[in-house]
Amino acid sequence: MTEKEILNATEQLWSQNKYNSMAKGYASYEAVKRAFNEATNVSDYHRIFLRIQNLHDAPYSKKALVDTFEHIWGYFKHDASDEERDRFFDLVEACHPTVGDDSHKQLPDEARRVIAYIHRLLAIHPINFLPQSTLLSNSSAWNNIQVNNKHFAVNEYLYLDALPVLEESVTAS
Repeated sequence: MTEKEILNATEQLWSQNKYNSMAKGYASYEAVKRAFNEATNVSDYHRIFLRIQNLHDAPYSKKALVDTFEHIWGYFKHDASDEERDRFFDLVEACHPTVGDDSHKQLPDEARRVIAYIHRLLAIHPINFLPQSTLLSNSSAWNNIQVNNKHFAVNEYLYLDALPVLEESVTAS
């Protein structure tokens, strides 16, 4: 793959995983955004991939989930009815963490209910890119993407195969 194709694949991977990453912690989400702004080569994109992979394996934070759901609500707020808004925020309210209950390896049931309601909202108020979010799809295939009508799994080999091979030059004495 060319460096441009690797950049596109990494951007697509991030696009699909950014809300799931945001639900793990906003600081980590912001760190990935900054890394994209500073990336200049395949090695940088590889590091971004590793960050996304690490965030995929990180636990969810209920506080971060609430913030993420409120962020996602922004896409619906102009089209949704008052009843839809009230129902959404009632469900989100149930996600607020209690003392000692802010880290979850799996999505808490309360968050799954919000996600189910987001799917209901998407059926009424379609937003093209949201269904591809790994947070909303609950897919274990977090690294499967589609670029230019080609489906593939982004993995470490994509980057390692594109990195230049460093050869040691041996000089004769």
